[in-house]
Amino acid sequence: MPNENLNTSANLNTSESLNIRHLRAFREVARCKSVSLAAKNAHLSQPAVTQAIGNLSKTLGVVLFERRSDGMFVSEIGAAFLDRVDRALEHLKIGARETARLGQRQQGAGFAHF
Repeated sequence: MPNENLNTSANLNTSESLNIRHLRAFREVARCKSVSLAAKNAHLSQPAVTQAIGNLSKTLGVVLFERRSDGMFVSEIGAAFLDRVDRALEHLKIGARETARLGQRQQGAGFAHF
């Protein structure tokens, strides 16, 4: 069964992989312009969101946000990445919905018996 880690290309500066939770936290901070509000909306602690953003930035080797007195704003690189993250998460949601719909058509559920 696939986990939430996505393998990344070898040109990244660490051996870490992208994590769906990190991508969701990134998207929520970008939307809210606030780590604390993003954490509240995502039902996570503020340190968890901060750590997710830090891990993602480290994995990618880029600065994703610019911290200003009026909030957290995605950097130019962060904005380009956000567009891709939005599309990727939407594709995953559609895929999960389609898979569930296919599963409803099956008679019974579970594992094949040998």
